[in-house]
Amino acid sequence: MSLKRKEQRAGIAIAFIILGPLSAHPVASLLNGNGNQRTSNSASPGAMLERLTLLVTIFQGCILLRQARIADKQRLLMKGQLKATETAADAALAALARPWIFIEDSFCNKGIWLGETSIGLTAQFRLANYGNAPAQVSYLRVALFPGPHHHNGMPEKFRTRSIIDFPDAACLERFLEVHARECSTDSGLKRSAFNKVIKQNESVLLKALGPPPLEPVVGAGLRLESAAEIYIIGRLYYSVPSQGLECMTFCLKSQNADGMEVFKAYPPFNERRKILRHAEKKNGEHVL
Repeated sequence: MSLKRKEQRAGIAIAFIILGPLSAHPVASLLNGNGNQRTSNSASPGAMLERLTLLVTIFQGCILLRQARIADKQRLLMKGQLKATETAADAALAALARPWIFIEDSFCNKGIWLGETSIGLTAQFRLANYGNAPAQVSYLRVALFPGPHHHNGMPEKFRTRSIIDFPDAACLERFLEVHARECSTDSGLKRSAFNKVIKQNESVLLKALGPPPLEPVVGAGLRLESAAEIYIIGRLYYSVPSQGLECMTFCLKSQNADGMEVFKAYPPFNERRKILRHAEKKNGEHVL
């Protein structure tokens, strides 16, 4: 027997317990000794009071039953709300159990690259995981390049082969295909695909390669590259437990003392987005 039926029957039993003693005397007083004739004083004030008391008692019993049903419905409603709250809490905890990747400690060797003729442009940065789950980074490519200052630009006559225009949002995908290169924790460049597990509260130092060493300066004056900014545009893919892949794009710009800061802190240059399909076939090859 369900709990609801038990409560209903209990309410009915309580009502009969209340109604029984109160209704026994009024009903008996309405009958004569042989059980089929009314007494002569059935319309007396006492009889009317007893009948009124009986009606009030029945009405009170109905109210008790109604209140019992309302209480039962409220209990079921609260039980459903509690279950929904527990489900939402479980989902929130599951969402928190994931990696959160950030770019830290980024800098480039712009000063050395401009002053030496035997050192290429390089940059270093850390991938730090501040989530509470490991991150399986399966793809990482970075474009490290000098480009015109984003405010003043640069006339064509002051351009060199190593200076590249910064892409606009519509050209970003094509720019990464052409200029981004694999980087790793080893030599900074490798042919095989990047594959690294970054544990929670762990960071990995990475090295990216840019243009090769510059030619010696002819005559007096500064190098044309001195008027350029140094930029990093990178993209990585990492797996989120039970949620599939996420894509992270980041963009940095050189600062004083060769440090770098976030540049264009909005999509598509700096963003995270979920990948609905892990891979699809294109021209016979699997691409992300």
